[in-house]
Amino acid sequence: MDRLISNTPRRFAGSLSRRQGQRSFRNMCVKVLCGLMVLSLPLFIATPSNATYQSFYSIISQIPQALRTALFEEKPKGPPTRQEIWEGVLSASKQYNVKASLVWAVIAVGSDFDSTIVSPHGAVGLMQLMPSTAQEMGIQNPHDPIENIVGGTRYLRYLLDRFDGDKKLAIAAYRAGPSLVERYKGVPPRKSTRQFVEQVMYIANQAA
Repeated sequence: MDRLISNTPRRFAGSLSRRQGQRSFRNMCVKVLCGLMVLSLPLFIATPSNATYQSFYSIISQIPQALRTALFEEKPKGPPTRQEIWEGVLSASKQYNVKASLVWAVIAVGSDFDSTIVSPHGAVGLMQLMPSTAQEMGIQNPHDPIENIVGGTRYLRYLLDRFDGDKKLAIAAYRAGPSLVERYKGVPPRKSTRQFVEQVMYIANQAA
């Protein structure tokens, strides 16, 4: 075939080469279709309860999602840097008129800047939001670091307003709940709550 092309006048060589390419393309298409038909056989010969069919179907059903992830979706981001956390704190503190140093201190003491942490009681993320509190603050995904900061800052604003701007009581309420602070008319006597308040206030005052 190569010799034939080389001996064919130039004006015919192109058309012969194109025909050869079209034939190769058709052959490739036939092979692909045959392969798809073979792969599809279990869909027609197996019942839905058949383990082989289920295994085959689970693999096939994952292909479109895998292709979308590989081609179009962004790869999951790693944990936020301290700079990214600080930028989120600045934005949220301006939005809700809460000192950035106070928000930063709550994050430092509550989660040690670990956006993936979940407490034994179910508190989530940087600002250790309980799922119910996150919902009340309008947060759809408390596991998202930025949303978590926004929700925690909004909750701090609510507590500051509830306790007439008293930072210690607001922080104690953030940790132990506002009802307990109101019951004791001050910081509850729990050791963990008192330590939390002291550490947050110390960091907030240092950063102020």
